Amino acid sequence: HLIRTMAWGRAIAENCDFDAPLFEAACGLHDIKHIPLSHAGEQILRRYLPDLDHDRNLGRVITSGKLGEALVDQGIDLSRLVRILDDQFHYDELTPEEYILRQTLRKVCDTGAYLEKDIEYSDFSPAAKERAVKILASYRNSITVHNGELATLDLDAVRAFLGLRSLFLSEYPFHPVGVLGTAVAGFGFEQAIKEGKLKLDKRLLIEQVDEDVLSAMPTEVQMWLAQGVDRHFSPVANFKKCQLRPEAKEGLALNRAEYLDRLNRTLSAKLPEIPAGHLYVTWPEDYTKSIRLYDCSSGKERPQFVQLISRPSATRLDLAVWVHNDSASNRVRGVILDFLRNEVVFPDSSSSEQSLVNNHDDRFFRRAA
Repeated sequence: HLIRTMAWGRAIAENCDFDAPLFEAACGLHDIKHIPLSHAGEQILRRYLPDLDHDRNLGRVITSGKLGEALVDQGIDLSRLVRILDDQFHYDELTPEEYILRQTLRKVCDTGAYLEKDIEYSDFSPAAKERAVKILASYRNSITVHNGELATLDLDAVRAFLGLRSLFLSEYPFHPVGVLGTAVAGFGFEQAIKEGKLKLDKRLLIEQVDEDVLSAMPTEVQMWLAQGVDRHFSPVANFKKCQLRPEAKEGLALNRAEYLDRLNRTLSAKLPEIPAGHLYVTWPEDYTKSIRLYDCSSGKERPQFVQLISRPSATRLDLAVWVHNDSASNRVRGVILDFLRNEVVFPDSSSSEQSLVNNHDDRFFRRAA
């Protein structure tokens, strides 16, 4: 992903007359501040370290040791690099150049690189892949700067890009099996901490990588993730957003992780026969994104500032309960449905758990993952 992001940065730096070495370095290092398992890992670690902020690691990682020396040898100003990447520096604290570099990195290069990967690993036909790649190239080539803000020379290219992104968001981040996989990985991460196989110290936050955490997880969790969680778990209930009670919608909107954690604990207490890690309540994160930029399309005498939104299909908003296949009995199913209808969804809501998996193309998820 970093290599792809750097390639986007290199192309856009040339188009926009950016400081190319600085911008390419920012693109290549923009994820270096993340802890293992990225945002999923942070969600778990915040239970133990409430003040966790991965940006606090950034300056130390970039400016110390061989990495810092190598960057300086390339003529890169480390203080400017940190300011571009570090969220502790708010936008109003940045210089105009630092501001536009951060915006371009996050709004264009990072999302473009992810989409490029998704296209490559998708089950699109060769002709469809070729068309999708052309959409990406047109979007990338349209990016420019106007009055110190992101701008485009072709608004239709931006619309096509966001439409393509919405399609892939519906397939991957909102995919119910993908959401379950994140939940299972989070459980394994927390178990490794509880069992003392991972220590909450500087090494975990800065030096260790995903493989270190995965190898410390319980053996069965490693097997589930390696073989595909959909082979070991079945959805025993599935409800759409429109079926949720107002208080459930509010709980998910205000603090998704805390609300799901409460539902998990409540259901686990009602089903003591189910081992830890064999039951999950899941709800996808909101991957809706917007991009604000000037429309400098040809023929525009006065560029207009516009905002375009990319959101996945609302039909993918599923509140699902998954149980390990060894525990998915009729009694378990009945207890879960009774609880949800009493507490979470409207009493007359019908669960459609079979459509949760059957209506999705799981080949795409497995290949993209």
